[in-house]
Parts: sequence; structure tokens; C-alpha cells
Amino acid sequence: MSFNYNQATIMTTQQAPYRAYGMQLDGTGVDARNAHECMAQAKMNWTVGIKPILRANPAAGTVEVIKSHGEATIIDSNKPLGIVGAGQQLVQNSELFDMAQAVIDQNDDAELVQAGTCDGGARVWTVVGRNTERTVTRNNGSLDPIRELTLLVNDHVGTGSFIGLPILDRLFCGNQLAGMLKRAKRTGIFRIRHSGNMDAKLQLAEQMLLDHDQYTQELVNLYQQLADTNTTLDEFTTYAEAVSAHIGGELKAEASPFETTRRNAEVADLRGLFAEGVGNTGETLWDSYNAVTDWLDHHRQAYRQSADADKRADRRFQNAVMPSGATVQAKSDALQILTTIH
Repeated sequence: MSFNYNQATIMTTQQAPYRAYGMQLDGTGVDARNAHECMAQAKMNWTVGIKPILRANPAAGTVEVIKSHGEATIIDSNKPLGIVGAGQQLVQNSELFDMAQAVIDQNDDAELVQAGTCDGGARVWTVVGRNTERTVTRNNGSLDPIRELTLLVNDHVGTGSFIGLPILDRLFCGNQLAGMLKRAKRTGIFRIRHSGNMDAKLQLAEQMLLDHDQYTQELVNLYQQLADTNTTLDEFTTYAEAVSAHIGGELKAEASPFETTRRNAEVADLRGLFAEGVGNTGETLWDSYNAVTDWLDHHRQAYRQSADADKRADRRFQNAVMPSGATVQAKSDALQILTTIH
């Protein structure tokens, strides 16, 4: 694969990459438990450096170095990524995969599931998954399998951080269940600023990653409580209207017929997913929440603003997966709304 820095690029050891970006390593003989082997095979083993920014001084006839900032650049290709402050401490891709390897080594059933880049290489990420599933038991006795994943994200430029957090993948339909509860004192997420002693910070982050089990179990326990709590279509409609209003804003009295029709259509879509969405039976709060996550991931029309299909796909991917993404935040808010209403 010739690495394309200019679009979202994904390497996967399992299912096909999102929108066929990147490459699939399954079947190539690459060991999914060897993070660095995967990194090399996907050609993500490039390094980043900071180059000085020069400013001409016509009056003096000289060229000066701007001391307050530099330009993060992919050394291997001389591709600029963006401007960074003078105190920026870089985290290389190899260090990101080191962290992924630490999680893999801690768990016999773990392997690298996916890795990739966004924003032209400025953002790099990996996902480690455990093959031992946790489950949510529905009121009819059927099991909804949940896979424990760990997402690691590193921003090479700007004010971004090195981020790690557990996420839960509902295998029944592939929704990314947001696990960032605002009401929880312990969110399970860590952010490391690119400054100071990065070696010490990364060692601390590694230990935090290895301690994620308790947080993940707390989330699964919450999801089980949702599955154990019955609800009605009328109650779900109230919830759906609250979610739609939270995401799109309250409809004003002078709202146009188009806006009113669109909002009603959103609630109708959500009602349908509550009753007949993948894995749903329209009976519990678990059906309620999964209807919303399904709608946000697959049905909501929010990515048509760009005529460029690649850009739309890149933005949709980041919104759905990255901690700062609008879809991830919407899911977190939707879970908060659900637990508040009930």
C-alpha cells in the first residue's frame, strides 16, 4: 500500500476498512498481537519532527527564526502537518503502538483491531480489542454481546492531546456505544498534553489503560440496568423528542413547516428503530438507547454539506469514533438524558 496522508486511512486486522480506505491485514500472515508488525505492514512507521519557521526581515535583509512556533512535519516525506508551539513534545507513532502493545501484552485475548490516520496524518489512532465478550441479557433471555475496545489517539499538531479511553462495541449491530458519562466522577478517559516530561506521562497513561477493567464493567452494569427496565412507546417518544431537540435545538414558535416536518421525521425514524432496529424489540431502555445510537451512526442526515465523498466519509468517521466527535458527544448526552428522564 502506498500511504495516502491526504485522507482518512485505515488498517484493519479484521473486517474491511471503512469505505475501503487503507488495507486489510487479515489473511496476510501479520500477527494481530504484534502491534509494531501491523504498524510496519500498514506503512504507519513514519516519524514526525519540528522544523523552524522562517520570517523575512526586508529592512535588515535577513531571515529570522520564529522562536514561539515550529512546523510539525513528517520527516519521511517532508510533508507539513501544521503549526505547533515551541514547547510541543512529540509522541511518535511508534510510541502510540508501544501503548497498544502494552494493552495487548496485559490480556491474552487482546489484539490490534484497527489503526489509521485522519486529517492528512495529523491525527493517528489505534484500537485494541479483546476477544472475550461481555454480554447484556435482554428480558427475553437473549444475549447482546459487547466487545471491550481501547481507543488510543495522538494529535501531532495544534492543541490536541494524547488520548486513551475504553469504548464498548455492541457486536449485535456494530454501534459504538459512548462510555463517557458526564455524571460519572471517573470517566475512564485520560488526556496528556504534549508538554513537560512525556516519558513519565506515557508511563502513567499505560498504567491507567491497564486499569480500565473496572470502568468497563461499570458501563456494562449500567447497560444491564437499562435492559432490565421496561418502557413504552409513548415514553420512548418523549425521550426521542428530547434527544432530537437537544441535538437540533428547540423548535421556535415561528419554525418553518420544513423544520417542523424534518423534526417529526426524526422522531418517527427513532420510533421505528426502537421497535424494529437491529436487535431491538421496543420493550426496554436498552432498546431506547440503542435506537438512538443506531440513528446517530447510520440514519441521521448530517454529512451532506460537502460534495467530496472522501471528506464526508472522513468527517463522519471522526465524528462517530473520536472522543471530540459530534456523534460521540451526542451519544454521551443521549445516555445522560435517558438516565435523567428515568
